[in-house]
Amino acid sequence: MRIGIDVGGTWLRLGAWDGRSLTHFEKLPAARSARDLAAAIKDYISRLGIAAESAALAIPGTLDATRRAVLNTPNLDLGGEPLADALERTLGLPVALGNDAECLLRGDIRVLGRGETGLTLGLSVGTGLGGTIFLDGKPLPTKSGVCEPGHMPVPGRRDPCPCGGVGCAENYVSGRRLLEIRDEYFPGEDVAGLFEKHAEHPALAAFLEDFACVAAAAATLLGPDLLILGGGVPAMPGFPREALAAAIKAKCMRPLPAESLEIVFSGGEPWLGVLGAALM
Repeated sequence: MRIGIDVGGTWLRLGAWDGRSLTHFEKLPAARSARDLAAAIKDYISRLGIAAESAALAIPGTLDATRRAVLNTPNLDLGGEPLADALERTLGLPVALGNDAECLLRGDIRVLGRGETGLTLGLSVGTGLGGTIFLDGKPLPTKSGVCEPGHMPVPGRRDPCPCGGVGCAENYVSGRRLLEIRDEYFPGEDVAGLFEKHAEHPALAAFLEDFACVAAAAATLLGPDLLILGGGVPAMPGFPREALAAAIKAKCMRPLPAESLEIVFSGGEPWLGVLGAALM
């Protein structure tokens, strides 16, 4: 079995892949350091008695060129010693690292049966905002292997970002931003119900406007055939998917890519990143 691990800023998700199906899926509180992450994976394998041959991790941040070390994880502390080497020593297994948005897109392509040809842009909004670009079903060989729409600077904004920058798009399009909106306008409410209960509120309208601007900027720059929107935020109950897709197209350059861009939403399955990691 290959162990797939989706290392999120809120949740740690794990599963076992035998080449045909994903089993033993678990969702645990986030492991916020390399030591906690290693302990959680080791406990998972031991507790379930899984005959593991390798492990692959979807990391919410930037990796070095060798894909052995983590350069920056804005919402977690996974830097320092090359993470893959450290995990191999602890687990006694070969370990591979990939970006979480890349793994989510790989899982979506497998499940949706889309994006296997042409240029596909994946944007994922969970705790943060991630993105990646695939050409004919494979990641483009960029320097870091991933695009970073969450850390594009937004003109006129200077809020500090966990990445060390200021005014990053992730400050305004992310689960973190929704938590801030909840705390300011709807204290005590479950953040998962914000769109279902308060979709017309100006703060949520501004959130969707920022989301559409970031997505349209990325689509206009790259000119993809297909845009897949995923992550926990678009999967929230009552999230206005059709309105967001229309706003993105309205903000894209015309006639192209606005008239040719196809926008689809991920099914939002909680194990997609786990599957994508295992497939990697």
